[in-house]
Amino acid sequence: MVYAISLSAAELDDIDWQLQLDQFMGKTMGSSMRPRDLSPQVTLVLARTHPTTGSTHPTYQLRWLGVVKRPKGKRVATRDALIRVEPLWRSPAPVELATVAASLSRADVADLTLMLSSEVAVLPDELGQRLVAALREQGSRFAELLDRLTSVADQAASTVPSPRTAPGRSNTTLRALHSPSASFLSPLSAHGSVRRIATTPTSPG
Repeated sequence: MVYAISLSAAELDDIDWQLQLDQFMGKTMGSSMRPRDLSPQVTLVLARTHPTTGSTHPTYQLRWLGVVKRPKGKRVATRDALIRVEPLWRSPAPVELATVAASLSRADVADLTLMLSSEVAVLPDELGQRLVAALREQGSRFAELLDRLTSVADQAASTVPSPRTAPGRSNTTLRALHSPSASFLSPLSAHGSVRRIATTPTSPG
């Protein structure tokens, strides 16, 4: 699986310096969004922009990549949980999600578009793998960063046994992200609204 978190471009611009300093971010989500697989997950942080003219559909730009080491999160309310994306590293280059998704199938694009209408999208294994494979095609710097993040996730999984992993054995769920993607067909046409996402950046002391 892969997490996709979306904030408005203005929000990300406002906290950019703090994210760069802290190299982590917090995000609250409904407990119903918790994935069944509680192994660490690669996470994409997207900037959402609504065009001022023409299309009414939002566009998305990849700004940050990271790892959610504990997808179960920390309970902060009756129905909410706080997840922590750490480490959090800046994207090697700002890239439009439409560009990355141009090689995805129509079905994948439809699923991705629908899921991005939520505050936090927990992408299914196969869709997440294909999206990450398409992201690797953006250049060697993206591939290197994704390798590092996958390594971080695998190391975290090996130290925190999951319900599906016997103690002492490493969970290798995310290693499939190294696999090359199958063929893809058409571009992303993002639509749907995304509600404001609460973040908990650390204020300077």
